[in-house]
Amino acid sequence: MNKYTYLYFESISSTNTFLKENYKDLDEFTIAYTYNQTNGRGRMGRVWNGGRDNIAFSILLKPKKKDIAILSLLAGLSVSCAIDRYINTSIKWPNDIIINDKKVCGILAESIISNKIDAYIVGIGINVNQMDFPSDIKDKATSIKLNVNKDINQKEVMEDVIKYFDDLYNRYLNDDYSFIEEIRKKNYLKDKTGIINNKKCKVIDIDNEGNLIVEDENKELIKVLSGEFSLQSFYKC
Repeated sequence: MNKYTYLYFESISSTNTFLKENYKDLDEFTIAYTYNQTNGRGRMGRVWNGGRDNIAFSILLKPKKKDIAILSLLAGLSVSCAIDRYINTSIKWPNDIIINDKKVCGILAESIISNKIDAYIVGIGINVNQMDFPSDIKDKATSIKLNVNKDINQKEVMEDVIKYFDDLYNRYLNDDYSFIEEIRKKNYLKDKTGIINNKKCKVIDIDNEGNLIVEDENKELIKVLSGEFSLQSFYKC
């Protein structure tokens, strides 16, 4: 764990953007974190701006392996395990963390590629102590505190995530993908029906490569490598 270097920012537009712009001058396992991210980015072009009650952090990786897509799932499992210390969570594929049908964390993973993978950045935003949300997301978002009714130490949450991430990343580097089974057990979408890539389908499982397996209206099984699964009634995000 001593290999991690922490860079704290009183305020920053985006921890992911900072690492993307400076990765050449930073060591692998540098972590940029803040309690005041002012221009954060989420998946599918969404905005995630964590206030003082939350935490945003990004991890800089420089992996030699090529199967980096699975790192996004790995990060989601790390966050889920860390928050389980306070309350049980599930994972909405690929990496949204869910408490009681609402999103408590979003993850944005980005790669920098030239003729090889130069860097991989995992950005994580966790709603820790936030009690009120804007009207457009209040039915979709939650925080740890809203579910456990007590203040949570934000930095401790981040450190717990890093602890789990470190273990899982080492397993990944050693070609041990057994953590996929742990993700399966936390699969929030299993047996739910919704829309992905403009197709109505039912979620069957997650395969050994971390892909979502769905069944379409013709009962055909489809392997989904990427996309946003939108639930029709259970979950509106």
